[in-house]
Amino acid sequence: MFCKYCGAEIEEGLVFCKQCGKVAVDPVAPEQAVENKPTLNVGMLVWSIINMVICCQPAGIIAFVFTLLAKYEEKLKADKYIGVAKICNIVGTVYGALTIVVSVFIFIYFFAMIISLASAAAGSAAGGAMYY
Repeated sequence: MFCKYCGAEIEEGLVFCKQCGKVAVDPVAPEQAVENKPTLNVGMLVWSIINMVICCQPAGIIAFVFTLLAKYEEKLKADKYIGVAKICNIVGTVYGALTIVVSVFIFIYFFAMIISLASAAAGSAAGGAMYY
């Protein structure tokens, strides 16, 4: 028989599992012991979609694909896929945030330049008329 919590083999007559220490009251078959198929990581999927639409499209697409692939792989490979998706989402989010910050600074800089040029032009026009 096998432990329903960790999947380790339990000897006949034992009350506790030697591997995890849990009570082995209702032992199950090895196929039922540990679920090997991961479920869809909805949080990672949502983050990937937001990243794809708002922040950084290439990183978001890669993260989206790896998140979907993780659902159809065994647990160990799925964890690696989710790790790749997480890294892509972090890179995309940081890149998107930096892009927004730099864009705001460039906008403020050009707006200040236009204001200063406009005020200099208005001042020279008013100052030039006074000398005639």
